[in-house]
Amino acid sequence: MKRAPRSVGEILDRSLGWVKGEKGSLKGSLHESELFNRWEELVGEEISQAAKPERILQGGILILRVDDAAWVQELQLRAPEILERLRTLREGARISQIRMKTGAPKKRKTD
Repeated sequence: MKRAPRSVGEILDRSLGWVKGEKGSLKGSLHESELFNRWEELVGEEISQAAKPERILQGGILILRVDDAAWVQELQLRAPEILERLRTLREGARISQIRMKTGAPKKRKTD
C-alpha cells in the first residue's frame, strides 16, 4: 500500500522535531539524563536516597520511584520546593508535575 506524498516542509518538521526536544528526541533525552545525573545535587542526599527519578513523561511529568508510603506523603508536601530546585536545569528540562510510585527504585541501564 502506497503512502500519500508528503511535502518537504512536513518531512522537515517531523525530522527536526526529533532535534528540537519533542517526545523521544535527542534533546529531551539529554535533559532527562542531566536530571538523573544531578538528582542528589538538586534534591539533597536525604531525598535522593528515598526517591529516584524513573522517567519523564510528555508534558513534563516526572515519575519518581519512592521507598515507601511515608516518603510519598513527605514528597507530596515538599513537591513545590522540589519543583523549584528542578527549575535550575537547562531550558527544556521543565518539570511541571511530580508523580510517585512506591517500591524499590529500578536501576537504570547504563549501556
